[in-house]
Amino acid sequence: MILSLGAPAAVAELAEPGPFDTPEPSVLRLQDAIGRALVRNHEYLDLLSSIESAELDLEDARSTFRRQFYTRMDSDARVGSELGNTFRSGMSQKLESGQRWNVEFYNSEFGGDNLSELRFSYSLPIFDDPLDSGVLELRRAELDYEHRERLARVGSEELIAEVSRHYYQAVLARDGVKAAESEVRLTEALAHATRVRERNGRSSQLDVAAAELRVAQANQRWNSARAALVSADNRLKIMLGMGIDDPLVLDPDLPPVDEFGELDRDPEEVEALALANRAELLRLGEEMDLARRKLSTEPESRMPGLDVTLQYSRVGRGEGFSDSIELDENRFGIGLSMDMDVDGRRDITYRRIALFYKSKQRAYDRLAEDIRADVRRALMHRQESSSQLTLARSGEQLAEQRFRQADLLYRAGRSSTEGVLEREQALSEARKQERQARVDYLLSDLEVSRVSGTLAKDWAP
Repeated sequence: MILSLGAPAAVAELAEPGPFDTPEPSVLRLQDAIGRALVRNHEYLDLLSSIESAELDLEDARSTFRRQFYTRMDSDARVGSELGNTFRSGMSQKLESGQRWNVEFYNSEFGGDNLSELRFSYSLPIFDDPLDSGVLELRRAELDYEHRERLARVGSEELIAEVSRHYYQAVLARDGVKAAESEVRLTEALAHATRVRERNGRSSQLDVAAAELRVAQANQRWNSARAALVSADNRLKIMLGMGIDDPLVLDPDLPPVDEFGELDRDPEEVEALALANRAELLRLGEEMDLARRKLSTEPESRMPGLDVTLQYSRVGRGEGFSDSIELDENRFGIGLSMDMDVDGRRDITYRRIALFYKSKQRAYDRLAEDIRADVRRALMHRQESSSQLTLARSGEQLAEQRFRQADLLYRAGRSSTEGVLEREQALSEARKQERQARVDYLLSDLEVSRVSGTLAKDWAP
């Protein structure tokens, strides 16, 4: 409610409280709202789930270089009526250098013949293509995971910004309802005074009709303000993961602007901070670095891919499994595997990587310039908001002085009731503009933190 500063008691009564004036037991402050959103907002929780998915992808990429166990059993038929079974079990591991070793046990049984073999093998890449080794894919998975973590930070920053905007909008919506209630009360008082003057022959019916129209318009604005309050509250509740029927009571006090950063902060310092923290720019830089690493492998990979495999087997034969596990002979072998790349696949791949790198380089340079422009625009907007706040405060002080002067003149019998009410209405509007200007400044300061990539650190609870 807006109390009258010295107006006559007859016009100091306010409108009957509506459904939005019901007191609630606890007050939700901005920091509490941010903390609630960080654990309940559905979009942010989905983002955190994507981090878990990226972690699984990283684990999958790392599995290429883990020790692998496998077992397989098959039934088979050969020409005629010869039936049998095969069993295979083994273990393998690939190293990041491209080397691989295997241990495998093999048993087959067809008719009355049983063969068992224990095989050891070691593969060494002589000319290995790093694009096929899995090392770079592992690095990409690691970068993806790191990027998802940064996106979580960015998501928290965006959430903090959205919650702050919606919170302040809800606070201002409450101010709008109170201001509209005050306007209704004042226009009704002015209409009453006009009707009194009309009965005394000092006003016309036209003046009365105009005063009553102003009352109707004020009531319409009050209804619109109440609807805007419901809408603002619902948007905030959804952001906080609340139900739209849950009670919501906000702290009407706005934080003082003196608690925030200085206006004369060096733009180059903020730009450097933004270029070092913005997740989207870091992501482009990582993609360029990975592409450079791939391109650096091109001279080596022009040689045909060649793998040399050394094998040693212990073989046993017999009429049954127990006979076959006894050693009958040792076998040694060497294998060669060569990829001639006769279709020029690798050349095409590297050409694509080069084009990808150039594209990312252009995107990086463009985004860096956009970020610098965002920083300068945010700093200029904060400077402008500061000037608007200074003007709004001066206007509020002037409106309060004029109201007090009109009230003193009214008490001395030198001013009419209409004069006092008009000054009170002007004071109410000046206070509303000051709070709006303060919110604009707070949000502009928040935007500076957001574009510099430090919002979560500066604003999170």
